[in-house]
Amino acid sequence: MKKAVFFANLKIYFRSRQDLQNYLDVFKKNLTGVTLDILEVHLMADFLSFEFIKKSLENFGLKVGVQDIFWEDSGAYTGEVSPSMLASLGCDSAFLGHFERRTLFGENDENLNRKLLACLRNGLTPFYFIGEGKDEHAGNLTEKVLANQLRAGLKGIDVKNIREIVFIYEPIWVIGQKASPSVDLIRTVYFMIKDIISDIYGNDPEAGRARILYGGSIVDLKSLKDIMSIKELDGVGIARAAVDPLSLIDFIKATGESVKNRL
Repeated sequence: MKKAVFFANLKIYFRSRQDLQNYLDVFKKNLTGVTLDILEVHLMADFLSFEFIKKSLENFGLKVGVQDIFWEDSGAYTGEVSPSMLASLGCDSAFLGHFERRTLFGENDENLNRKLLACLRNGLTPFYFIGEGKDEHAGNLTEKVLANQLRAGLKGIDVKNIREIVFIYEPIWVIGQKASPSVDLIRTVYFMIKDIISDIYGNDPEAGRARILYGGSIVDLKSLKDIMSIKELDGVGIARAAVDPLSLIDFIKATGESVKNRL
């Protein structure tokens, strides 16, 4: 059975190395009993923390990534971070196109395509976020928005690399709401994304291997189990709930149990 994927976006919640150390101490102490044979867990850290987390968790079987990368391996790009350097330091994965990067920092699909290529070139697993805003959702433009994001993002990427990419449906219109979208809606969008990717690659069977997750901002333990009841879905991610290390463990365990229930 293929592994499901779980990710936790740690954003920049830690204000000091000591805060991070305290967090990791509690996390590791309570990590016993978490089996990763059917679950691939990624902790997505800021640039200053990822190597520290990676070394701290090196014997626990978890993967550690970062929340963005640059599209060139080296050169005169003041302030950017090299994907080649990250890979050499043991980085496993990278976020691309998170809504905060798109809305706060002007991320666009052209640059995200270059970052996708950079990840694949350096052996990093790209987590590619796609999703529609409030007005687009209200205007029934979800499919159009996702198709545009996927076609631009996947430009020049061979279908054989599809399995290396993790696609995350992040409905921006949910942010600020009190609940996640319905299971039926998430299932519908899952198959919508599958169909778009398949169409991009001329229905090549390899395109059907794309991994698709739900990564909305509002996921609690109940909604996680409901979302993971979509047996085709390849996993789920959280953010705010990961601030508490014990909460993070609960979410990892719940995701693992949901995967087992599919067997």
